[in-house]
Order: sequence, then structure tokens, then C-alpha cells
Amino acid sequence: MLDMNYVAIKQYINDKIPDVSLTRYATSVALGVTIGKALTVSNTPLSGAVEHYNNHKIHAVASAAGYFNENILVDIDLVAAVARSVWMMRQFAVSSDGVGFINPTGEGSFIDKFFGATIYLDPQVQAFLNKHNAVMITIINRMDAQVQELLKTQAQ
Repeated sequence: MLDMNYVAIKQYINDKIPDVSLTRYATSVALGVTIGKALTVSNTPLSGAVEHYNNHKIHAVASAAGYFNENILVDIDLVAAVARSVWMMRQFAVSSDGVGFINPTGEGSFIDKFFGATIYLDPQVQAFLNKHNAVMITIINRMDAQVQELLKTQAQ
């Protein structure tokens, strides 16, 4: 059954990104960012973050992306990759085990390097987010309540 909240989100995305060839990509990236920022980070050392994600987070990501996909067509693999990247960047930023070395070389701003974007986030996704910065932030903010509700429902 079509959820009217998703209809409103889809219409909002279509209004903000009129280029149909970018709509699915933008929706998938925005959903991945929204899910990745909604997942709780772990108190495990950074060295165990991937294992923690694979054991405790990946199922919530797949479930939320699948449910969202029933209402708005997204690229599930892209959603999962972006959600993992965003979660890993957050985990990298809060890690207290001293492994969070900031690499001074390569492309990217100080903030990109500080939060691990240059390590974890696909350069194409990062370039897309930078190019469509304001629009993507408004879409992510618009999706936030729906994703929070999905994740809360899954936890029960």
C-alpha cells in the first residue's frame, strides 16, 4: 500500500531535482545519508567498526531501504554503500582508540579528511553531494522523520 508520506517526499524530490535522470540517484544518496546518520555509533574501537557494522547495523539498513523502495524506487546497493560510508565517517570521528589518523595528502577539504570522507565515501557520491549541497541537505532533512520512524519500528 502506498504511504502518503512517501508521496509527499517523492513530490518534494521531483520539485527540487527536475532532471529525471538524477532523481533516483539523488534519492538513493539522500536515503543512504539519512539512514547512516540515524544509526547509533558504537563504543567499539575503530579497528572493530566494520565487524560491528556488519553484525549490528547492516540489517537495519537493508530493511529500511527495502521498505522505502516499496514506495519510492531507489538503488538499494547505493543506499547501503552510502549508509555504511556515513556511519563509518561518524564512527571514525568519535573513535577514541587513537587510530583516527588524519591523512594530510590527497583531495578534499580539512573537514572531509577530518571526518574520513576521503577514506570512506565514494568520490563520485562526494562530488555529487558537494555539487548539489543545499538541495541534498533539504531532501535529507525532509526524509529524516520517515527514516527515524522506520528504524524505531524495526527496533521493536
